[in-house]
Amino acid sequence: MSNDKVLSLGPSWGGNMVMAHSLFQTLKQSMSSISLVNSLKSAFLTFAADIPKRIGFLGEIRYGLLNDIRQPGKMLLAKTVDRFVALGLNLGKTPQATPQAVLHADQPNGLLALEALGIKRYSDKVLGLCPGWQVISFGYDKNKSISQAIHAQTHEHCIDLGGKTALCDTIDIMALRHTVISNDSGLIHVSAALDKKLVAIFGSSDPSHTPQIQPQAILNRLQYD
Repeated sequence: MSNDKVLSLGPSWGGNMVMAHSLFQTLKQSMSSISLVNSLKSAFLTFAADIPKRIGFLGEIRYGLLNDIRQPGKMLLAKTVDRFVALGLNLGKTPQATPQAVLHADQPNGLLALEALGIKRYSDKVLGLCPGWQVISFGYDKNKSISQAIHAQTHEHCIDLGGKTALCDTIDIMALRHTVISNDSGLIHVSAALDKKLVAIFGSSDPSHTPQIQPQAILNRLQYD
């Protein structure tokens, strides 16, 4: 067994952790830590652990704590996923081709999660927004009011799972879907990693910062006055 080990410190946001899979596919470092977040605290952790090579962007002025500091501006990397991948390359190198992140879902668990919520895969509410389609809305607890509004406006033809599923179950249920419509959130990256057809809706965020997604994906950006 190889003794090469890499510690990756990432944010708790699901989308960033999906993008980190592109980094894991291209790692060239060993016996090192890679800080995907720019906080001082994350650098303290790797410094205290006495990891020989501590890689990251300067962030919150982390001189001394990191000993391989990268400058994202100088590398002209607009996409977050490209910056992640660059941290796994040797200093001064930039990604030539960023691999697509891949998620392997547990579809049987997705079916079990639906059944636990009293939903049958093919028989419940298949005639709604799209004839012959079963439409499900997902969201965090704080988004429940939005999913409830969608449920009401579609005359209860949309199955409302807002705030009712854990992230792991959400991913497994999404793996059973044909198409995903999402705002710019972690579910965009999950959908792409699951290789689902995707309609992505952007507001104030810039879609040019989004990693590569399927060629058939439809990107829409809302224009604000």
